[in-house]
Amino acid sequence: MGSRRRPKVWYGLPFGAAVWAGGYVVLPQLGVYKPIWEYDLGTLRKDLTAHLVFGTATAAAFDLLTRGETGREGRGNS
Repeated sequence: MGSRRRPKVWYGLPFGAAVWAGGYVVLPQLGVYKPIWEYDLGTLRKDLTAHLVFGTATAAAFDLLTRGETGREGRGNS
């Protein structure tokens, strides 16, 4: 079996940015948000910053939860 690479915490930054951008695509279609161009830059900056923190925290939590999993695939099969 091949080895899995451990995710990096910095992967949370593009994850958070993607969730932020996706929200401004999907949520206006659902009537929950206004279109992105109706928000001022300060609001968008705060919202993006919050999503970057969310993404980084999610990646850090995932990193902590998956520590030590590398090499466990073969255990218990003997």
